Formats: sequence, C-alpha cells, structure tokens
Amino acid sequence: MVAVTFLPDNLVAEVQKGTNLMTTIIKANLPIGSSCSAEGVCARCFVKVVEGMENLTAPTPLEKKLLVREKLKFDVRISCLTRVNGPVVITTSYW
Repeated sequence: MVAVTFLPDNLVAEVQKGTNLMTTIIKANLPIGSSCSAEGVCARCFVKVVEGMENLTAPTPLEKKLLVREKLKFDVRISCLTRVNGPVVITTSYW
C-alpha cells in the first residue's frame, strides 16, 4: 500500500500500488473535474504534484499532448492517465 496525501487538508488515502490517481481521488470523496468520463480527452482532472512526482507513472504520449495543449506546468499531471507507484502529495485549486 502507498499513501496519497491531499492538500490543503492533509487527508491521506492508502491505495494499492498501480492504482489510478483519479480513482483514488474519487474514493477519497474529493471533487475532480472531468467531462470526458476519464478517457483522457478533456484534461480537466489535472492535479498539481507537490511531492513524489517520481512515484507516479511516466506521462503517456496522450498525457504529454494534453499538458502541452492546455499549457500546464511541469508539476501538473492528468489524474485519469496517471497511476500511483509510491507516496505522493497532490493538490488542486478547488480543494
């Protein structure tokens, strides 16, 4: 099990290694934007990675394309396209 910490409330969810990040957010009862049903099209489920970027799966070509298209910074990931492999701390502007 690995810890996913959600700021600013320091809520911690323990998940299996390899769990989808968006699924983790939803199971933690936190809101997450999405208009594409997690198909990796809208990029609305982006989160800022505060710590542990190295513990997330590498961005797929689709995710890289979305990050460029949406002009998102290097510390942002598209949650529906990302899996957790170790401890990570994330946030988003609407939590």
